[in-house]
Amino acid sequence: IGQVEAEKIRIFLDGLTKANGEKVSARSYNNFRLTLITLLEFAKKRKWLPGDWNEFDAVEKIKDNGGAIEIFTPGEITKLLAVASADMVPFLAIGAFTGLRSAEIMRLDWCDVKFETGYIVVEAAKAKTAARRQVEMHPNLRGWLQPYAKKAGLVYPYNDDWLYKTLRSISDESKVPWKNNALRHSYISYRVAETGDVNRTALEAGNSAAMIFSNYRELVTPQEAQKWFSIMPVTAKPNGALS
Repeated sequence: IGQVEAEKIRIFLDGLTKANGEKVSARSYNNFRLTLITLLEFAKKRKWLPGDWNEFDAVEKIKDNGGAIEIFTPGEITKLLAVASADMVPFLAIGAFTGLRSAEIMRLDWCDVKFETGYIVVEAAKAKTAARRQVEMHPNLRGWLQPYAKKAGLVYPYNDDWLYKTLRSISDESKVPWKNNALRHSYISYRVAETGDVNRTALEAGNSAAMIFSNYRELVTPQEAQKWFSIMPVTAKPNGALS
């Protein structure tokens, strides 16, 4: 670890790409950088690196200008769900109709899906913000989840690589272009339009009210929100996809 130098760190960060070969966003770049800093600061505390090790001083953050918030339309999410396999329907439905982050869904256990109370519980250990929260299940989400529900076990029991490959396949089959983080963006946008309550949506999404107010207000209408939260499954195909 003592051979890690600023130039090697830069080469690693500059070489980060998405599954489709594109470079990662500025935010992802900076997140990876922060993770490495955390790791190497831990190494310094354990005396695996000298206390004056400071190679990261020469590895600057890159400017993050954010980007346009992309969301799915009710028609698009319907098409995506229609071609999804039994393994993917719960993942897509929870993302679209609760706004949980992908990593949070992948940590979610079926025992956290409380059909009896009508809430999905994101325990602190499974939340990005390390704060426990509850998200209300709309009736349509119940409809999507109940055919696949179990008493216990991971809601999505596969790894990141499998997830991204499957999402690309679903996108190709449905002819709906995949949009980065759009399940979460969609939920927040439609939920704000539905309730008119930024603070409530922020609590459900595990985000700041200021972020919700500045980025997600007035992206959709209440009428569009009503359509979004009324999307129900029709019939199940033998392979678990829906028509």
